[in-house]
Amino acid sequence: MKTKKDQILQATENLFNRFGTYKTGIEDIAKSAKVAKGTIYNYFGNKQGVIEELINSKLEQFEKSLKSNLDQIKDPWKQIKEVINQRLEIIQSSPFLSDDLFKDERKYFSELFSKLDTQVSSNITNLLEKIPDFSYEIDEIKKIIQTLILSLRGLENSLFNGQKFSTKEEIESTLENLVWTIFRPNFRNAT
Repeated sequence: MKTKKDQILQATENLFNRFGTYKTGIEDIAKSAKVAKGTIYNYFGNKQGVIEELINSKLEQFEKSLKSNLDQIKDPWKQIKEVINQRLEIIQSSPFLSDDLFKDERKYFSELFSKLDTQVSSNITNLLEKIPDFSYEIDEIKKIIQTLILSLRGLENSLFNGQKFSTKEEIESTLENLVWTIFRPNFRNAT
């Protein structure tokens, strides 16, 4: 059973996705969530509080989904692709993140992507440590992961600007190429 807080966040996300962040007010959220405006203020303080909590819930969703999926995959390379795939999934499943007016809320937008970058970096660093022939210094690994994150941001910007992948296979192929383009040259014994 959803809590009132979850109900409010779901209604907020639905409204943000449909109408954008700027056009959605507390009154709209209250009506859609079937709660009083005061309830929203009690839980979140104001609209910015709702946005912050929605971003935090997206980050929690990313981490939960990632953990669940990684536990089922044994191959570290496929796990790395899954980390990337889950990040893109969060972006694609949340159209409000591409709302130009939301982008003007730089603090929240930057915070979300900074935290996603940190989570992706941490997860991939841990996965790379499991690969026997990937024996690089931590500074080198940081540079490689930074290249990956910059590539992901470019891909995300393409998604924000309306480019859609036609099939899941196309996304997987793009991710496969991205991973191998970035990581393969960094193996000591690359074939």
